[in-house]
Amino acid sequence: MTYYTKKDLEREYKIADTTVYRTLKACGLSTARRKYTAEEITTRFKVARQMFEERYTVKDVAEHFEKYLELRAMNVPSHTTLS
Repeated sequence: MTYYTKKDLEREYKIADTTVYRTLKACGLSTARRKYTAEEITTRFKVARQMFEERYTVKDVAEHFEKYLELRAMNVPSHTTLS
């Protein structure tokens, strides 16, 4: 299994450490962790970065992932549109 550290995310996305923390927090991942799975990065961090690049606010991104996590808890397929 592939894991990513915060430093890996800084390098891969060419962003500052503070931006990594902001993104992790916005997509519901703990900033206290040292490593994140490839799935978490693909399904959450990467999506959050794309949303920020599209000018969504931290609040918008956080609300999106709150809905995402609620749907996952209810076993709704991940391809379901969140609005």
